[in-house]
Amino acid sequence: MTMQPSSDNKNLDTDNVLAVFHYVGAPDADPTGKPNSFVSLLDQRSELIPLVNPEAPGGSGPADTVINLNLHYDTDTGELEWTINDIKYESPDLPTLLNIMVNIFTNEDQLMTSEHTFVLKRDNIVELQVHGSADGHKHPFHLHGPVFSVVQGMTGAPNFVVAFKFPMIFRCYRRRRIHRHSPFQG
Repeated sequence: MTMQPSSDNKNLDTDNVLAVFHYVGAPDADPTGKPNSFVSLLDQRSELIPLVNPEAPGGSGPADTVINLNLHYDTDTGELEWTINDIKYESPDLPTLLNIMVNIFTNEDQLMTSEHTFVLKRDNIVELQVHGSADGHKHPFHLHGPVFSVVQGMTGAPNFVVAFKFPMIFRCYRRRRIHRHSPFQG
């Protein structure tokens, strides 16, 4: 897997942006082939299909919850500053997960808005729409915890029957569309 370098990130080492994926049962060892020998296969995302249960939860029906995330960056302060939905992230005094476990925080109004924490109902189908900056700048984005399906890329029609799944740590319903101004490519 390779990442397109971002010209505004002075800390990015463009020579060291590779990741190694291991399948169950594969040896825990570095690959011996050329790093870019399989890139073309990864670029053919429409050909990737899950091994089991390919249908996105809920089929083509509407999601129970839709979350729009609009990413933006500026350098007005002389520093690179990212915002989500026009709100800059600020670290809380106590980490979010610790507040949830220790203080039993279960409502969004108990957490700081700048933490960008969304409390979801159990077993809901959530549609996450991630939009990049208006100027087209792309930024990598990741989720912790859920299992989700990509049902639509930046181009092409939605596919709820054979949706590419990304398994993570916890079992959750999964379904996501990647929209035109998304930081994801594909």
